[in-house]
Amino acid sequence: MVSQRQNRLIHLILASLMWFSGDLVHAQEDTVESSCTIRGIVQWANGASVNEATAHVHRWDSDRLRWMAAEQTVSIGNSGEFELKELAEDQYWCVAVRAPQAGIVFRQFVLEHGETKTLNVDLKPASTAYITIHDDQGKPLAGAKFRFMEFVEGNEGSFSIRRGSEQALGIPVAVSDQEGRLPLPLLSEGVVFKRGWVDHPNFAAVTLSPDMVLQSQEIAVAEFKRGFPVHFDIHDVKTGVTPSTLAEVSVNLRHNEITDAASVLDIPFSVSNSGFDIQLTEGQYKFFRITSTSHVLLPVVGLDPSSRIRIAQGENDRWLFRALPKVLVAGRVIDSNGKPVANASLTGEVRNVLFDGSPAPTTWGSWAHVEWGKTNAEGEYKVSLAPGSGRITYRGKGIPSIDHLAVNVEGLLEQRVPDIIVRDVPMIRGIVLDMEGQPASSVIVRVHSNSSMRYVAQPVVTGIDGEFEIPLDALPVSYDTEERVYEHSVFAFMPDQSVGGVTRIDLRNSEAVAKLRILMTPQKADWPLSEMSDGFTAWERGVAESRPDKQVRLNEENAAGSSVPELDGSLWLNTDKRSLKDFSGQFVLLDFYTTWCGPCAQDFPTVKMVHDSMSHLGATVIAVHDNSSPHALIRQHAEQKGMEMPIVVDHADGRLLKAFESRGLVRGYPGYVLIGPDGRLLASDDTIPAPLLRVYKVEIVRQHLLQSRLNSGAETSSKQ
Repeated sequence: MVSQRQNRLIHLILASLMWFSGDLVHAQEDTVESSCTIRGIVQWANGASVNEATAHVHRWDSDRLRWMAAEQTVSIGNSGEFELKELAEDQYWCVAVRAPQAGIVFRQFVLEHGETKTLNVDLKPASTAYITIHDDQGKPLAGAKFRFMEFVEGNEGSFSIRRGSEQALGIPVAVSDQEGRLPLPLLSEGVVFKRGWVDHPNFAAVTLSPDMVLQSQEIAVAEFKRGFPVHFDIHDVKTGVTPSTLAEVSVNLRHNEITDAASVLDIPFSVSNSGFDIQLTEGQYKFFRITSTSHVLLPVVGLDPSSRIRIAQGENDRWLFRALPKVLVAGRVIDSNGKPVANASLTGEVRNVLFDGSPAPTTWGSWAHVEWGKTNAEGEYKVSLAPGSGRITYRGKGIPSIDHLAVNVEGLLEQRVPDIIVRDVPMIRGIVLDMEGQPASSVIVRVHSNSSMRYVAQPVVTGIDGEFEIPLDALPVSYDTEERVYEHSVFAFMPDQSVGGVTRIDLRNSEAVAKLRILMTPQKADWPLSEMSDGFTAWERGVAESRPDKQVRLNEENAAGSSVPELDGSLWLNTDKRSLKDFSGQFVLLDFYTTWCGPCAQDFPTVKMVHDSMSHLGATVIAVHDNSSPHALIRQHAEQKGMEMPIVVDHADGRLLKAFESRGLVRGYPGYVLIGPDGRLLASDDTIPAPLLRVYKVEIVRQHLLQSRLNSGAETSSKQ
């Protein structure tokens, strides 16, 4: 499939791809757009006031996937204060602060509805850190450039810089010199260089993960090895030659392992009459797409987890793309009362075809994403399509009058399409009854199906009157077809008993969805996961072969029952225990997170649910934080979020996280590992094919607790 999920992740923040490489769902609230403000206070880290400084604010271009030139620039006087006004909400912004002799300070974040964000910026001297580049013969290599760099400033989290954004951000494009020295940006001393990708016209790219503090010296060494060129030609379907207006394209080519250096994540490449080359290494690839600001380029290759395409020298190393001119299509989104719907997201798509116009293989997807659109205060939007068959899909909150608005584009002039009418998604409301028909409190309720519902709606707990409410921020879509899904199951179950119930809902029936009654009855210990299985992926049903990207980690070392690295931390909070061994006899859910991780915050309610509902039953949640934030900030974050579970923090050298990463047990944030009472591995999303802890941690931990109780009872009976 040509997956919108693959595009949504980079739609908000490309940097997340480097660390959090799971699937995110684009959930855009349709609210009235309001302006936001950024206020800041700048001083030197030693407390001295600034004499001269500037602040620049940049907006993320979600179509070209790079930072735009500064929308506002303000001077900062001796007071150190600055203000940036009238900034759009729900946008990804970057603030850059510069002062003489100081390292550039970058802060990247999303501004929410009407938000006023305050930044405290401590200036430090600029670092002149560099990477040394050499070839596989040990010779210095000139001409290497960064594709991507990720940094962490302890108190403020991560920020990233990628090729194509340097000019907008005011950073020189760094190139390694004759001595092989590749300078890093002039950032503040003390910032941590977490990881980066470096490439060269004649060599395969390399990945760096130095996790080093920036100092004015060499902080890492990269060795390049020979690859082979993969050639890309782009021709106009009418003229048969490269369009003269097509000087640059953006390439998104994803290796089976997205963090592999062979992955090219929306990096610009110059195009000549003979196309362009990329140096790659042999491997399996799961997605690639070439985009430009002026043309739609086809085909798009988007493969599901069970399919991959092999690229090697002499095998799939030459590609021909058709170029079609982009054509603007304008429309409007209104609600059922005829009022405009502002701030709503839409996508433009065209038929996915090969250069000769024949349909692309079905495994590549029938439709190709062109670009995102967004409505203004009047509900108006514009998206680009191409001559021929296309469609516009509403991706915001609410139920649209049509799943896909078909558009036949004729000519190159902008054309108008009919309105899309949207009505509200109903709130899911109901009451859970126990086996005697009485309202049941503290019952866990989840909406489930094979759709993005697993991320759109978190499970909730019934109140003292047995009632529950589950709001939906967006209409779920199917992972298989990407069509909207209206029918779902609502499960209710006791956390400490093999009791539960289920009912079906149809979101198109608003009245029924708001009056649910779920009667619980006795169930087996593996319920509700056993009944949810029809909505599982093949991997979640135990089919290891369905995920080629995970095969390298499927081994005895990572199998169920294997040992688990120790939790060697520099700090423990909320407990007097100091190792995994101290939790012997408990089921332990490890939650790998950071204070600055957005998906971690989104997922935290289910982590807290395990802690609140099951800690007294024999389950312990341990939150594991890396070395990217100072201890004081981690303590403050834990207090603000109500994190009452044990927390362990990695050492400065990252030894704790590296032990889990090296095994493949943790590959991103949030990451989860479940350990049994004997200290052995029970579940890991990337090494054991089974329902995902990321989604079903509540049900999985509960099932193990219930089964353990049953087994214990059986053992007691047999002894008697």
